[in-house]
Amino acid sequence: MDAGLATTALERLRSNGATGLLADARDFLSWKTQRVGRYYARALRSRLSGRPHPWRPIEVPARSIEWTMKREPVHGGADVVRFHNRRHAGAVVGGDWDRLLSVRFEEMPKYRAVAARFEDGVPWEETDIFAELAETIAERGRFDGCESRADLRERYREIDELYERIREAGYRGPDELGGPLGVESRLDLPTVNVGRDGRLVSAQGGGYHRISIAKLLDLEIPVRVVVRHAEWQEIRETVAAAESIVDVPADYRQHLDHPDLRAVRPEPERADRVGTFGDDDACGATDIGTSDTGTSDTGASDGSRLEEPADD
Repeated sequence: MDAGLATTALERLRSNGATGLLADARDFLSWKTQRVGRYYARALRSRLSGRPHPWRPIEVPARSIEWTMKREPVHGGADVVRFHNRRHAGAVVGGDWDRLLSVRFEEMPKYRAVAARFEDGVPWEETDIFAELAETIAERGRFDGCESRADLRERYREIDELYERIREAGYRGPDELGGPLGVESRLDLPTVNVGRDGRLVSAQGGGYHRISIAKLLDLEIPVRVVVRHAEWQEIRETVAAAESIVDVPADYRQHLDHPDLRAVRPEPERADRVGTFGDDDACGATDIGTSDTGTSDTGASDGSRLEEPADD
């Protein structure tokens, strides 16, 4: 059992008694069941509609996630365009949203705090993000899962432990993180959007701490793609339809080593690498080429229209 879940259950037992705990457990299990059900329902709808699989992860070099969707480099700030990381999962969206990007990942407060902590040894309580979150908690009573400075200190103690685990064992993928058939771990992966030129953009609910740690340690990290630009999806479909590398249009071949294409591209006819993404061989992808039933995971472009999925 998750330690946090066990602690919460014990607190509920003390405050509400056994009857209250059972009622909370019933509600929690109902929510979990609905969450897992929505996971499979959305995956099925995507398969039937031809949209990309909404949950299947790819592995990317953390350093390649260079941009964010934020208007300003502030925690909790507004996005240039807001895509919900679950309701829009697997969407193909045209337009200029990827040309509005102005805030780099390394400008964000959480990255700066993680870098200060693990590169310079700065105590968490002396970082800007800790002060910002503590102030917000004081104003609102609860924020980012914390209700007090003590909660915040505990949370960042856990970030220390997370850093050590990743540094010693690498970043574990969804199959190693548990959950029913990997559902929970896939839903909770860091998220990215993919622009028309293949650039990776940290998405809403994007796992800033985990990406930041992986950047500092120069690791690959499994991520879930939320939105793909329509022009990128056209490239993806064209590559997937090619029978060989030579069938891929010349201006698309520069992208063949992109993590979002490596599982759908045709096998090279020789050992030579055709394109690069990041450094030499840092762009492996998880096996996302086929769905659970063997169908191709390419999805279909829908131009600039965004069909609003059902509420999550």
